[in-house]
Amino acid sequence: MPRCGIPERAAPRFRSQRTVALLGYLVAERRSVARSFLAGLLWPDETSSKGRSNLRRELYNLAQVLPDCWKLDRHAVTFAPSDAVSVDLYKLQDAVAESSWQKASVLLRG
Repeated sequence: MPRCGIPERAAPRFRSQRTVALLGYLVAERRSVARSFLAGLLWPDETSSKGRSNLRRELYNLAQVLPDCWKLDRHAVTFAPSDAVSVDLYKLQDAVAESSWQKASVLLRG
């Protein structure tokens, strides 16, 4: 089954480690995050303008790798995959919330 419009066999190509960090953060947050916060988090030593520019570049890369998985506006970013997309972290969180420890342990084995 395709994930966010990407065939299973296609290997995503992230432009940098920060792109991967950004993806991980947004997936784990499960909510909208302010662009200014993300820019400051990932580029703390850069000016606000430079940080936001860097963030735009990383978000463009993520949108290319995982199309149709984002809600973007001028102020915030949200990882918003469709129901057809399976996110292992979400499955694990659901198993823990349900106290389904056997299900959680199966997910953690892989």
